[in-house]
Amino acid sequence: IIETINSEKFNISVNNNLEILGIVRGDGTDPRKLLFIPSVNDENINIGDTLYTSGISDIFPKGLIVGKIVSKAKEEGMFTVEPAVDVSKLTEVIIIGKGVE
Repeated sequence: IIETINSEKFNISVNNNLEILGIVRGDGTDPRKLLFIPSVNDENINIGDTLYTSGISDIFPKGLIVGKIVSKAKEEGMFTVEPAVDVSKLTEVIIIGKGVE
């Protein structure tokens, strides 16, 4: 099963420029929109912040660009994120994973 980053089931831990940790997940309605849910309410989260993979899990290395915060979301304490890549325009992908034994 492959989940793209804009899937509502996909979650990834991220940091902003100031190392504030949070989760990014798909919006579920718009494939060009993600939601950022910070771990703390912090005034150091700003429109325009770039979000990077945190490296907490062993799935994604630290420092990959996930997207940029473009606005506050309708839900309290969440932010709307524009993904770094429009997955609807991908023409080729490489799938890297552990093989089945």
